[in-house]
Amino acid sequence: MNPTQDNTKSCEKENQPMRLANATLGQHRHVCAFFNGAKEEYRVLLPFVKEGLARGEKAFHIVDPKLR
Repeated sequence: MNPTQDNTKSCEKENQPMRLANATLGQHRHVCAFFNGAKEEYRVLLPFVKEGLARGEKAFHIVDPKLR
């Protein structure tokens, strides 16, 4: 695969809609969310993260050192 083909696949992936909290996110995604606790946070975010990983998206998780 050459870089042009790789870039085309990347653009196609970015144009696919994603779901978050029963909403469809289009091409331009920016999410800001507030939660009432960890259970609600994971209930909402876990399907979103799983879908992204299934699509080959990269993910990272930053953890507060006090919560380790």
